[in-house]
Amino acid sequence: MCEFIKVEDLATNAFIEISDDEISLDVLEKYGNAVIKELNKRGKTAALLMSRNYISLVSERSDFFKIEGSTIKIRNNRDETVKELIKIRHNMAQDLVEAYTSYKPKAIICGELP
Repeated sequence: MCEFIKVEDLATNAFIEISDDEISLDVLEKYGNAVIKELNKRGKTAALLMSRNYISLVSERSDFFKIEGSTIKIRNNRDETVKELIKIRHNMAQDLVEAYTSYKPKAIICGELP
């Protein structure tokens, strides 16, 4: 079975891990590719659902995020938003959460890796 990694799930996990109120789509794409590689290492098949023309984030998590140019921003109070995002993460499969939070993907969104 193929896991589909959507941009709203990437943003959800990224904002839980970082302290910024915004993240570029380029960094989010690199994060997504690192998550895919991590899942592949664990024997999972995964695909990234993200393109400049298709950003489902606007409709699926518009209460939390907004897109301005090539940046995704937290719409409201950061602390309250992160509390809600953690609730969403709790509904994700454990292997996905582990991939989102593993070293290399996390280092990419924290700016430690290019």
